Amino acid sequence: MARPAVGAVIFKEAHFPVSRSAVPSYLRYERGVFRRMERALVQEASLTVEVNGQEIATLICSPYQFHDVVVGFLFLESLIQGVEDVLALHVEDGVARVRLRRDPPPRLRKVRTSGCTGGMTFALNVELPPVTSQWGITPEQALRMMKEMHENAEAYRATGGIHTSALSDGTRLLCVASDVGRHNTIDRIAGVCLRRGVATEDTMLLSSGRISSEMLLKAVRLRVPIVVSHTSPTNLAVELGKELGVTVIGYCRGGALNVYTNPWRIYGATEITTRD
Repeated sequence: MARPAVGAVIFKEAHFPVSRSAVPSYLRYERGVFRRMERALVQEASLTVEVNGQEIATLICSPYQFHDVVVGFLFLESLIQGVEDVLALHVEDGVARVRLRRDPPPRLRKVRTSGCTGGMTFALNVELPPVTSQWGITPEQALRMMKEMHENAEAYRATGGIHTSALSDGTRLLCVASDVGRHNTIDRIAGVCLRRGVATEDTMLLSSGRISSEMLLKAVRLRVPIVVSHTSPTNLAVELGKELGVTVIGYCRGGALNVYTNPWRIYGATEITTRD
């Protein structure tokens, strides 16, 4: 990813109308006893994205830092090549109005995905070159970065029921993002990296949720060579990982992990020991 000059871009964000209800009380049943408790609920909002006057999508996302999720979405859907293509972005009354240097295609073919908030993508129609990075990590690095990501997941600890993703160079977390949608977390990371000029080529992308095909393609668009999930990849994500040169890791937790594709990037994985 190129390092853009972000100073020329106008980001203006107004108040977004989200219900700020009080922390609800509820009855919890545990070990034969009901107790009244209180805990904040996960917040979500509907955000319509208009590009040069054309409505292209409605995102269901967490109600904060909307510019990051919008810019990341536009980049990962191949509607922009960099933040320099964004002339202005204004969020108000549930609408993100974006002005780009070039108009989007008049007819964008939407593909419904397995995203947990009703995902949608245009990028399944885009040809992406394979990831050729020679960068690698140890299993211990993946496990340590996954642990650090969960330690930094403040929104999850506060409410539960929210997803977190992170970008790491193997020794530290470069960016952490949380959202009600798994795919939105990667859009947010892309937006932050674009605005701050953070290179993503030799990094790993970590996710608290499963890795689906559209999330794998987002990683390829970012040129990320290693994708790590706390749970499972889907079969199509594994197939795309093989085809597009991405190392796919699942069930990274409890001192163990599964390497599904391109194990040569994981030090020691070529010295396979089989169980009798």
